[in-house]
Amino acid sequence: MDKLAAHRLLALLGLEATEQRIAQVSREFAAHRMTACEGLIGRAQRRIVDVLEATSIKTLASRSVNEDWANGFAAAEEAVAMLEVEELIDVAPEAQPSKGQILRMMIRSARNASRVAP
Repeated sequence: MDKLAAHRLLALLGLEATEQRIAQVSREFAAHRMTACEGLIGRAQRRIVDVLEATSIKTLASRSVNEDWANGFAAAEEAVAMLEVEELIDVAPEAQPSKGQILRMMIRSARNASRVAP
């Protein structure tokens, strides 16, 4: 995915798509995507923990709850809080595009670039 995006960006900018440039742009795209994912997952995880805490306080205050339930709920809350970003994202290894896919993408990019050029 990052290599395809790198090819498109370089074509749109009218830059030669050397292996070095493609690799450099691909790394930047991957780093940006990971940073964005980490931020989103971190916020979602904090929200889940907040909801679990609020629910446990409300539940424990509103009825008599046995100790096993309270311990189980606390263990579940801790398990969610301890999940790593990689576990939450669960991204499968990226499949490499075929030569045909790359060629089609490059043709589309070149056509689009020629339409934009004055």
